[in-house]
Amino acid sequence: MNPLNNMLIIGMTNRHDMIDEALLRPGRLEVHLEIDLPDEVGRLQILSIHTHKMKDSQMLSDDVDLGKIAELTENFTGAELAGLVRAALSRALVRHKDQLQARSDVEADHKILVCFQDFKESLENDTKPAFGFQRENLKYFMSHGIIEWNNGITRILEKSAVICDQVRSSNRTPLVSVLITGGVGSGKTALATKIADDSGFPFIRVCTPDNLIGSSEAEKCQYFKKDEKRNERSFVLCITQTKTYRFFDSYKSPLSCVVVDDIERLIDYNPHGSKFSNLVAQALMILCKKRPPLGHRLLVIATSSNDDLLSKMDIEKSFDSHIKIPLLNAEAINTVLEEMKAFTPEDRSRISENLQKRKISISIKSLIRIVAAAEQEEPEMRHSSFISLLVDEARLK
Repeated sequence: MNPLNNMLIIGMTNRHDMIDEALLRPGRLEVHLEIDLPDEVGRLQILSIHTHKMKDSQMLSDDVDLGKIAELTENFTGAELAGLVRAALSRALVRHKDQLQARSDVEADHKILVCFQDFKESLENDTKPAFGFQRENLKYFMSHGIIEWNNGITRILEKSAVICDQVRSSNRTPLVSVLITGGVGSGKTALATKIADDSGFPFIRVCTPDNLIGSSEAEKCQYFKKDEKRNERSFVLCITQTKTYRFFDSYKSPLSCVVVDDIERLIDYNPHGSKFSNLVAQALMILCKKRPPLGHRLLVIATSSNDDLLSKMDIEKSFDSHIKIPLLNAEAINTVLEEMKAFTPEDRSRISENLQKRKISISIKSLIRIVAAAEQEEPEMRHSSFISLLVDEARLK
């Protein structure tokens, strides 16, 4: 066998977790270099490269500020920045299609200008960063908005803002985890997504157990075990996306926020016999305490409707902060109805007088559903129908 000298072999992949470990041993592909997401300076350089021909052809408008675009494209990869430039050019071509004549007129092409508005519209509609977050996903969980029906909710939002600032700026706490508990339908998910949205973090994901329907314990935990042998990047939220590995790259962003919804469903808790998945629960407890890699910060927000269960299983101790959301009383119901502008002022006054005589506790989600049901009645019957449905719901609870 004749050796081959002066040979350099370079392998490239965007799925390091799928490469067989035998190929990564010394003597093979032993040097591992990771290319992180470009920072603002790097994005400016990439944009300058891809718009160089536009500048030379005088197709780039004077209002195009590449520095501003670099600022707006946080978490964009180089390929996505190139796609953004192409999308902006396509929009410019469509806008100036009337100027493109069928005749062979070279001068007509010089009338096409790629403006800053083309880049802005492409950012909003065409090109989305794979490592960013889609605001429309957060809006799905906040479809009814956030109603601050008492001072407790206001204090929760204020406390959450302080926690977000702590994750963003403190060098002592690169990982902060928050547990939000409350009754079923108390608005935990909406509040968690509101906190995530207000944080302004460039990477935000909302994970629900719906992604794990039909998955076994081994499938849920396999990703953790496999990833622990890599760069120690696994963390609790990978569990909700085991099949797609979407959260393997979460720490590519310096600031990340992930929301885990319904922990008890995640661990397959069954109140009959108090059965649950111990493997998943242990992974949840361990990885929730795991510090992110150096230079990265993570905010974990989890929700649960069974805080007693989490307390008994010591899962609650894995979180740095615990926020409890109360149910609505009569006074809070009046506030919510006023904020929703439900019924007429006269009907709200009648409802308020009726509720003063009753001791009612109900979730915000149930209240919204009852309001929608009562509004289907005739106008003169709506307030009485609302009271009836509200009392029945309270008794069922």
